[in-house]
Amino acid sequence: MVASETRFGRHANIESVDPATGRLTTVAPANVDTENPTPSPDGQRLAFTRGYEEGGSALGLYVADARGNHARRIGPIGYSPTWSPDGSRLAYVRASDVVVLRADGTHGRRLHLGDVWQVAWSPRGGLLLISRGRDAPSLQLVRPDGTGLRTLRQASAGEAFLNLWVPKIRFCLQTGPLREGAHDFGTPRGSFTNTSSPHRR
Repeated sequence: MVASETRFGRHANIESVDPATGRLTTVAPANVDTENPTPSPDGQRLAFTRGYEEGGSALGLYVADARGNHARRIGPIGYSPTWSPDGSRLAYVRASDVVVLRADGTHGRRLHLGDVWQVAWSPRGGLLLISRGRDAPSLQLVRPDGTGLRTLRQASAGEAFLNLWVPKIRFCLQTGPLREGAHDFGTPRGSFTNTSSPHRR
């Protein structure tokens, strides 16, 4: 297993970390900032962005093999890329909207939602979990074609969501700073359970 970390800013790069040895290896090296690494579900490909800080001709969303080789630009710049469960499509945030496209860059669709900050694809593939708004974000679900938008939860002022899906079609929300360290487990039907332990499952 390989873990990855990213350092944001000018000249940022992505490094893989071997958990057994701690050895660092630069992935997809380039002469421009490279960020937002997201492995595909099968671990064979890596999506990432280039040029978010520095701009230039390399600006965009990329897909490469797991080692970062054979990188190919598939779309305009954005952030928060997330793979569909079968690895055939990606969704990411671009200019406050969500863009859904095939992993080869074709059949792109822009969901004109506005003020989107994060997106995460559901394990079954039929839904996207998004957070919208900065100061008091809304947690919402929407289908990849942009239909069926509904709000699950409205945050309090100063609260933020960190969205990720976990098995059994449940999602985990890390909230803060008002409830720093708290984790809520929810379902697409809108029910939530809170725990203060980040290790509980």
